[in-house]
Amino acid sequence: MAVVIALLIAVAVGLAYDKRIAAVFVASSVLVFALLRGVAAGLMALARRLHAPASPCCGWRSRTFTGPAP
Repeated sequence: MAVVIALLIAVAVGLAYDKRIAAVFVASSVLVFALLRGVAAGLMALARRLHAPASPCCGWRSRTFTGPAP
């Protein structure tokens, strides 16, 4: 997988008219993906540490739908 990504980056920068702009674009794309991955990992870690509600009485799944209100 890493070889494919490296080849894709090499082709993108190699075939670009302005190689500096292409390199900045590729570097910023890699940085943004890494940042989003870090945010996702942080949210998953936070969700793991939070405890489940004690009673599901107030959740949306516990409401029974009996039809339209009178």
